[in-house]
Amino acid sequence: MLCACAVCALLFPQRADAGGRYRFIPATSTYLPDLVFDELTWNALEIPVHVAYFVRSPQTGGVVAYYPSPVGAVESLLKLDAWQEVEQRNPALGKLVADTQALLVTGMDGNAEGWIVGIDVCYRLIAVMRTHWRGLRGGDGVRAELKRFFDELRASSAPHHTGESHERFTQVAL
Repeated sequence: MLCACAVCALLFPQRADAGGRYRFIPATSTYLPDLVFDELTWNALEIPVHVAYFVRSPQTGGVVAYYPSPVGAVESLLKLDAWQEVEQRNPALGKLVADTQALLVTGMDGNAEGWIVGIDVCYRLIAVMRTHWRGLRGGDGVRAELKRFFDELRASSAPHHTGESHERFTQVAL
């Protein structure tokens, strides 16, 4: 990611389909209160932890999953049919903007919660994990910081409404 001042940012296409080398990262986080993402979904996607984010990749034409670890983001290859089922059960995911937006899901407390976020939010999650992880299991500190991260995300996110637009952007570009 590269930062851009307001003047330079005016030169970037504001929509992913407009082409160009740089794209804006959405500034809004949208909470998905009706997200359908149960234990069977985690198992079908073969993600070993209950925190992950999913990004549409124009290079592969599919969706790539990442989950945080003490060494950074770990890429997990998704089975196409498993992701298609997630999208069918959650129509809001069909509007994820490639490379700049992600579905961020946590099931740490047993109940899955999800947000559509700018990719920078996912990078902050990775930084929290790397900064606070201690020992083999992470320790209480990392769990407390992850809880704080998701509490803050929950408090700052707007709920998803059918037909909601995700057209507001930050001045950060890929």
